[in-house]
Amino acid sequence: NDELEPLSPTDIQRGPKTRVINGVLYERDERPHCYRQRLYDLGNGHIEVSVQPRYGWHEVADLTDQARVDMAAADGHIFVSGQGWVESEEIQVVNEEHDKANRERSARRAKTEVRRKIKANNLIDLLTLTYHDNQTDRFIAVHDFQKFIKRLRRVWPNWKSVAIPETQKRGAWHWHLAIERLPLLVNYRGRVMLSYSFIRLMWQETTGDDGNVDVQQGTAKRSGRSGAALAVYMTKYVSKGFINGDNDGTNCYLSSNCSVPDAEIVDLPTVDHVEAALWMMHRVEDRLGAAWFGSDRRSFKLDGGGHYLSVYTPPK
Repeated sequence: NDELEPLSPTDIQRGPKTRVINGVLYERDERPHCYRQRLYDLGNGHIEVSVQPRYGWHEVADLTDQARVDMAAADGHIFVSGQGWVESEEIQVVNEEHDKANRERSARRAKTEVRRKIKANNLIDLLTLTYHDNQTDRFIAVHDFQKFIKRLRRVWPNWKSVAIPETQKRGAWHWHLAIERLPLLVNYRGRVMLSYSFIRLMWQETTGDDGNVDVQQGTAKRSGRSGAALAVYMTKYVSKGFINGDNDGTNCYLSSNCSVPDAEIVDLPTVDHVEAALWMMHRVEDRLGAAWFGSDRRSFKLDGGGHYLSVYTPPK
């Protein structure tokens, strides 16, 4: 999709207009001074690029002593005429909304990390681990998973995976893992086994439970996306975990050897978001050459007045 949805003035102006730093009030400039472009060449045919506005901030004035007192007093309170600053139940509602907003931001960051690591490490197959018993204790589920991965690495030292836990309707935990394509056979203690059978054995020995293992293979040539499609599928579970609040501070488990290339950053000397978006597309087009015309492209606008473009060139 080469069509870029136009940004409204609300989109471009979204975000805080003022901030206080060390007792000094700052105000954001009316227009961005440039657009910052970040390009991730993730390999395996995947490129992600975004452009977002960069604003300058100028000092307005030092806060007065009374303003500092009011800011401190307002924390957890509302101002009532004749009573001053008093505690309010409304603050609890505000705090809940603030917590929800924080969870949504954390979910977006986690989704981005999961998506890029799946693409960059060519994780194209989906492994699902389930319990036979109704295992509802998250602590036990995480402990079992970590032991399971240690067992696998005794045979596959370079094992890579991106794993996300989820609860079933009955309340039992199960795991979704994006993994590399497995070899057909594995030698385990002098015994040649199918890789699928080996993984199932490791999971059942780890849990002491007659649980199940399922492997779904992605086919890049057939799907046209493969790793991209699996990344989208996996990020849905990331969002679900944060929204439900069922994470313990970690909602996805990433192998330490799953790396992502650094972004190539360029500041575009323009204050026009349409021009910035066109530069974004032209840069990727120049990099891909003729492959651009056969690529799978997806774009959408970002909060705060930016654009995002994802490009995948299927293998020939």
